Amino acid sequence: MIDSDMKRKRHFAMQKVHDAIKAHGGTTLLSTGITGDDARLALAAVEAGARLLEPNHPAVALARGYKGVTSMHDAEGSNAIL
Repeated sequence: MIDSDMKRKRHFAMQKVHDAIKAHGGTTLLSTGITGDDARLALAAVEAGARLLEPNHPAVALARGYKGVTSMHDAEGSNAIL
């Protein structure tokens, strides 16, 4: 069940990426990290043309030292995502 659900989620996520790339003629904009701190920044990114937002990028956890992470490897671990 979990494997099937993850495949379904991955399919929908990949479709969003492909749709965004198609909408922009072969490229798109992605905003990461900072858009998770303030909804106004997320809105500004979308208004500027970003089609994909990643509010919980591991770099945010690293920059904040969240849960004591000190490397990108640690930040990408499941316990470090904000």
